[in-house]
Amino acid sequence: MIEPIQYARPLDTAKNRVLEMLVEGEPLPAVLTELCHRIESMVSPAMCSAMLFDDQRTGLHVAAAPALTESQIQGLNGLIPGPTAASCGTAAFTGERVIATDTTTDPRWLDFQEAVDLLGIYACWSIPIREGDCVVGTFAISHPAPREPLPEEIEVLERGAMIAGIAIRHHRAELALRR
Repeated sequence: MIEPIQYARPLDTAKNRVLEMLVEGEPLPAVLTELCHRIESMVSPAMCSAMLFDDQRTGLHVAAAPALTESQIQGLNGLIPGPTAASCGTAAFTGERVIATDTTTDPRWLDFQEAVDLLGIYACWSIPIREGDCVVGTFAISHPAPREPLPEEIEVLERGAMIAGIAIRHHRAELALRR
């Protein structure tokens, strides 16, 4: 897919900034938060988040979600992946991109209607973050109104997940070296 020019430069700038932060030794949450801020500015109005599996791989926890409050983040922590676990839980479970264009009617969101209103998420697009063949988390773009993503917004979502994956791999390699 040929990427529209309006997203090409901001995506490259976001990737370059993330790489700079990694080289400077910034902590992973700060790096992912910076990435989310940059994606949010490209696909406004939007909320961006990165969720990672816990050490036991039983639940997802928010690694970055700058548009959410601490109490909202705590409400999301521990999300157990499954076929009807909203967008992020379903993407982590299936290993596939999940596009919920209206969270009030999407069957994957039926058990999360309280969160829909609390978080103001009425559309949510999520994609797995991979380390090789293994899903290590999810990257999502959420909107305050129901809507379908444009093709170039899908590209932004995919590139965001790829950049997040680079940051996570780097972080894990650093941790392994320290051990």
